[in-house]
Amino acid sequence: MKMFKFFSRLIALTAWFLQFPGTVDAFEFGNVHFHGYLDMEYTKADRNWSGQHNYKNGSFDAHHFNLVLDAPVNEKLLVAAMIGMEHGLDQSAIGFNNGRIVTEYAFGQYAFADYFKIRAGKMLTPYGFLNEIHDATPALLTVEAPLTLYSAQKRGGEAIFPEWSTGAGVLGNFFLFEDMGLDYVFYIANGENTGQTNEAEFDDNANKALGGRVLFTPWDFLTLGFSVFYGDIAVKKNLDKTHASYGFSLAFEWDNFNLTGEFFDSKIRNIEQQASYVQASYTFLGRITPHIKYEYLNVLEQEDYDWHDLGVGVNFKVMDGLFLKAEFHSHLRGRDNSEVYNNMRRYNEFVGQVAIAF
Repeated sequence: MKMFKFFSRLIALTAWFLQFPGTVDAFEFGNVHFHGYLDMEYTKADRNWSGQHNYKNGSFDAHHFNLVLDAPVNEKLLVAAMIGMEHGLDQSAIGFNNGRIVTEYAFGQYAFADYFKIRAGKMLTPYGFLNEIHDATPALLTVEAPLTLYSAQKRGGEAIFPEWSTGAGVLGNFFLFEDMGLDYVFYIANGENTGQTNEAEFDDNANKALGGRVLFTPWDFLTLGFSVFYGDIAVKKNLDKTHASYGFSLAFEWDNFNLTGEFFDSKIRNIEQQASYVQASYTFLGRITPHIKYEYLNVLEQEDYDWHDLGVGVNFKVMDGLFLKAEFHSHLRGRDNSEVYNNMRRYNEFVGQVAIAF
């Protein structure tokens, strides 16, 4: 049940960390455990494709310094939190894009059994394989989770689902038969707003958002997933838009070969978008993993609003907790995509990363 165990850990607080059992032991103060990760990236494009930054210059980015707290109160009750500090946070750089600090999640969880737990607080929305670890770069094979799915708003679309959800839910995992596993989570949470209020504090919506995800492992080499989200996007307490989305996920693993793919569909009012990716990789010597990935985003109501991204790269595990990544991406964007700058529809990009888990 290798794949089932992997995705069960993904739902847990330190799923991204537990994949590296040899990393440095966490600091401990009584029952409180601290983990974290740090990464540095370098990006250079062959053309100035953005009106916001000139990526042709080439630039280093101190992207993440995230701290994770894991505090078991007793054998049943757990408190978990992660604070993220991004892009070399500098509050003195007033008037500039000076990074951010964010509570990625902070929740309490009570476990009646492995198959039934209750969780309440702010959570990374359980959607697809990667949203709960989308920033945890040591746990990702690639430099970033597929942006056309997990950050569609950065590629000319709308967010397919909210990155965070504040509310309560039930979750668990169990084996149906000896080699057949099921992992589930269902939740109710505040809906999305337009940035006028803090969604973790106050909901602009009269109706609460509902969502869930199920991961099914019929055999130890195959995992199938289904995710769903339904809620309202409100402005000043007047319902403005209804947001409904669903997604399918598939992961196939055989020895050192892995094939993963996901498809998401999202509809906000009358605007529908679809996003997908497929990724293949093979690990040599337990450390070197070349990979190829194709991503696609399309807004169906727009004639030429798509985004294609073909990427090839390698992930090198230097030692436990230290990863080097290098990728080459070829991008093609539809003429009407809102991110197109100076009619720059096609460009290539190199991305490198150092990621450290501690």
